Amino acid sequence: MPLWGFRLSPECPYCGLRFQEESGVTLGTTVVGYVLVVLFVVCPILLMISLGWIPAWLAISLGVVFSFLLPALIYPVLLRITLATWFGFHPDAFNQEHEPAESPHS
Repeated sequence: MPLWGFRLSPECPYCGLRFQEESGVTLGTTVVGYVLVVLFVVCPILLMISLGWIPAWLAISLGVVFSFLLPALIYPVLLRITLATWFGFHPDAFNQEHEPAESPHS
């Protein structure tokens, strides 16, 4: 996966909208990534162990590998969804006629 997917550009390459990174904007990627790992890695592995389909050592190994792999693969998509959601809840961010104020969290 290209490195560009893991970094947020300072502005949109199409419309020039500046992405003002506020404190906590990208926390949604962590929360959603955690939920997806629990749903698609932990729960199926626990089910396979309880049904006796795989041994515990294999389940632990698969759990560790996929718990790191899944969020890394979907992070670029989650970052863009989180940013779109943030702009959806903060429509005043589209008014960029003046210079943005310095964030107190920077």
